Amino acid sequence: MKRAGWYGMVGGLLMGMAAWSELPRCVTPDGGWNGVFAPDGGEIVYVARGTNGEEELRLGNLETLETVAVGVRGDKLQRVPDSEWILFLAPGHFPVLEYFRPSDRQSRDFTDKATPDGPAVVLPGGLIYWAAEAVTQAYDLNQRDFVEPAFELPDHTLAVSPDGRLAVVERREAERPVLEVIEIATGKLRHLLEGFGGTGKVGVYAPVFTPDGRQLLYASGEAPERAKLFCLTLEDGVAVELSAELDGRYPPAFSPDGCQLLFTAVTDGRPNLWLIS
Repeated sequence: MKRAGWYGMVGGLLMGMAAWSELPRCVTPDGGWNGVFAPDGGEIVYVARGTNGEEELRLGNLETLETVAVGVRGDKLQRVPDSEWILFLAPGHFPVLEYFRPSDRQSRDFTDKATPDGPAVVLPGGLIYWAAEAVTQAYDLNQRDFVEPAFELPDHTLAVSPDGRLAVVERREAERPVLEVIEIATGKLRHLLEGFGGTGKVGVYAPVFTPDGRQLLYASGEAPERAKLFCLTLEDGVAVELSAELDGRYPPAFSPDGCQLLFTAVTDGRPNLWLIS
């Protein structure tokens, strides 16, 4: 296991970018979590607690830090690549998938088919995959219609690589979550992600592939809300610890151009969203 700070190392690690130009900065001074970038990259959509105490979606400007409630409730936010939509899970007795467009604050649902067994995954081309009653469903947001899935989602899938070849699946080992990176076509195990250090109860959480599919970010810690951020290079299996503490209940999110990273961290007992460029 290697350990590295923000400066000087991420340039060669994440997508060949230049080194981070600044330390993380808080972009939700009033609190917020589970944030994703809007398609234009200048705004974020995230979850916060409203004045009535209920959770709501908000739209925040990254330059002015001004925020506005959008009149929609939900969580499990994901930006859908190559589309203008944000995917989220709407609350209810049977939570359903819906999608939200930041530009005009419209939200839409699919059909009653969009009640997932577990997390939905997003892919380039505006595609969304999820399992419903153990059957893989696929929806094309650009066509606004269900399509034939190109592959079947393995059980307990949390993330799929941009090229659709690899899946990250969760399993339990001694009461802690362990992540496996497997080939979807063959089921072959490529990498096993286990927690490091601690009391042996360290788990791994919140996996997300980099936009080019070469690396995998994930969190590891004895408690998900107080976890460390790691980056696994898929070609050689080397994992590097980044000097950042985050809330592993919510995956970090890349900006549309891949040059910024948004993540949730608990500070002073409250979750906030932090941005690194």
